[in-house]
This record gives sequence, structure tokens and C-alpha cells, in this order.
Amino acid sequence: GSLPNYVKMHRLKSDQKRAVQEFMAVASCSESSAMSILKRFDYHLETALNAYLEGPAPVEKRARVDKKNIEKFFATYKDDEGSIQSGGTVRLLTDLGLEETDNLWLVLAWRMGCKTPYVFTREEFLPGMEKLECDSLAALKAKLPALRHDLTADATFAQIYDFAFVLFKAPESRVLGLETAVALWKELLTGRFALVDKWCEFMETVHKKAVNKDTWHLTLEFARTVKPDLSDFDPNGAWPYAIDEFVGWIKESHEGASAAS
Repeated sequence: GSLPNYVKMHRLKSDQKRAVQEFMAVASCSESSAMSILKRFDYHLETALNAYLEGPAPVEKRARVDKKNIEKFFATYKDDEGSIQSGGTVRLLTDLGLEETDNLWLVLAWRMGCKTPYVFTREEFLPGMEKLECDSLAALKAKLPALRHDLTADATFAQIYDFAFVLFKAPESRVLGLETAVALWKELLTGRFALVDKWCEFMETVHKKAVNKDTWHLTLEFARTVKPDLSDFDPNGAWPYAIDEFVGWIKESHEGASAAS
């Protein structure tokens, strides 16, 4: 017979154990499910979560929610056009006890694969709620801690952060407007990036250009890996031009301040 879970768990390396705990928290699944899915993806948390969250809801999960109730839940907030527009989304957030500016709406949008900010179509909401196993406001309210965890766990936060770029840029555009990018950086990276205010100031006053996907993606990487004093910044690394420029700008302003004092 197969070994009990706790024996299997005991045999995992500490980073694999962490991946299992993280996966369970995000996916709201059992330890054995987390271990079997992670094993398929060689314990690469981000890839495993992607496959789990983007794939169809597992059969055993589908039975737990009532599709008719999800329809009713959707109908409470949809407008005459047949989708939940920004007004309905604000009402939903209020009913969940959240501020309309709470980033949890972005987690919901990411989980449901939304195409427009603050809008949930029927095709997004129904399968999304089925996968979340939520067929009522009360069920979704109970899921909020797991969704909040998506924002704090590095693996899922990175996916939500990249999703925000796609969600907020114009559909036919390859870049994100600077004003929108700055607002999102302040919202998403405060507390994660010590230089976020300086970075936004630089982008607005010096760089002054719309933000492409590469710069957007690597800003988070920069925030995660480079010390706030920039002492370990590698100028020969594969950083986009904007980040190289930013580092030069910071160093110049520091040198200027030192010379003036």
C-alpha cells in the first residue's frame, strides 16, 4: 500500500514542504492533493498553481457547489446588459465588508481571468465561482482569507502583479499608460519595494514614457532582489533601460546631496 501522508511529508525537503503549505493555502485543497499536483510539476510552486488555477475544476469539486445558486448570486449584481459592471462590483465588495479600493477585487479578477477592470462577465463569474467553490455571498466571504493569502504569498502575488498589466492596458496596446502604472505600483508594491516612491517619482519626472511588459515585470524582480541601498545592483545584469537609468539617477542625486552637505 502507499505510505501515509505524514511519512511522505516527512521525506520532503524543507522548501518542498513550504511549497505544499503554500499550495494548500492558495488552492484550498487537501495535503495529499497538493503533494500529488506539486510532484507532477517537480515542486515548482508557480507552475503547479498556474496549472491548478487555470485548468477545469476537478470533478470532486464540481459537486460541492450548486450552479443554480451561482446563477442567483450573479443575478444579484448584474446589470441590464447581463454582466457585473463597476457599480455591481462595488456593491459586491461592500456586501463582502471590503472597501472598494481593496486589492482583493484584483485577486478575484485574476482567479476568474477577467478581461476588463471592475467588470465580471457571466462567462468569467460562473466558472470562476465554481472553481472557488462559492455559490453564495457567505461562501465567498469565508474564502476571503485564502484570497488575501494570494496577495501575500510571493508565487501568487507575482502572477497577480503580471495579470494587472494585462488587465489595465488597452486591449490593442503593448504598453501600459504611465499614470496607470504609477498608481498600480503605489497600490501593489508599497510595503514590498522600499524605493517605490522614488521609482514612481523617477518614472514621472525623468523617464516619462508608457511602460512595456518587460519593464513592468522586471520592476517586481528588481524590488525583490536588489537591496534598497543598491549596493548589490549588477549594471551588467539583464535589466531594462528604465531600471539602469533609475539606478544612475538615484546615485547622482545621492552624490549631489553629499557634495551639498
